[in-house]
Amino acid sequence: MSQRSAIVTGAASGIGRAVAIRLAEDGFDVVMGDVRRDPITGGEPTEDVIRGAGLSAVHVDADVSSAGDCDDAHASVHPGAPQLCDGINDDCSDPSWPAVPVNEADADADGFRICGGDCDDTRAAVKPGGSQLCDGLNDNCSDPSWPAVPANEADADDDGFRICANDCNDGNADIHPGVTETCNGIDDDCSGAFDDDGSGVDSDGDGVHNACDDCRFVAGARGRDL
Repeated sequence: MSQRSAIVTGAASGIGRAVAIRLAEDGFDVVMGDVRRDPITGGEPTEDVIRGAGLSAVHVDADVSSAGDCDDAHASVHPGAPQLCDGINDDCSDPSWPAVPVNEADADADGFRICGGDCDDTRAAVKPGGSQLCDGLNDNCSDPSWPAVPANEADADDDGFRICANDCNDGNADIHPGVTETCNGIDDDCSGAFDDDGSGVDSDGDGVHNACDDCRFVAGARGRDL
C-alpha cells in the first residue's frame, strides 16, 4: 500500500471512473464508492481495471440518498410524506408515484388547485375570492353559499338579461335593456325613463312623452295619443 489514499464517489462510470484510474496510476490507494459496481456503459468494473494493472483499489457499495427516496431533489418528497398540495406527489410510498394526486390538479390554470379550495377546476373565473362576473354562476369559491347563484345574477324571465346586467323587471320578458319603448307608461328598455325614445322623453315639451307623441318636435300638433 502507498502512503496516499483517495476516495472517489461515482467511480463505476464516466468521469468518476476516469478519475479513479488516474489517481491509481499516480500511486494512490483508491477507495471507490458508487451505487453499482459495473459501469453503466458496460465493460470491466473500475476496481478490476485498476487491480489488473497491479495497482491498489477497492469498491464500496454506497448510496447517499435516503432508502426509498424517489426524489432526492425535494426534501418534502420521501416515503410516507404528507401530500402538501404543491402539484407533485410527495409520498414515495404511493403506488401511483409519480402521478400527481387528482385533488392537486389545476386544470383551468387559474393558480388554485382543488386541494387549495378551487371548487370548479374547469372554469378559470371560478376560484377562491373570484369576482362575480354576472355570468349566471357563483364565481367565488369562498362564498359560504357556493354553488348557489347570487340573486342578482338571475334571469327568471329568460329574456337573455340578468338583473346584474340591468334587467329592471326580471318577471317580464318584454322588458329589458335595448327593447323599443312603446306608449304604455312603462320603462320598457330599463333606461330609467318611460315612453321615451332616442331623442329623449318629451322633445317638444308639450307634456306628452315621445313614444306617445305623433309629432314629437312640435308642441300641441295633431293628435298626441299614438
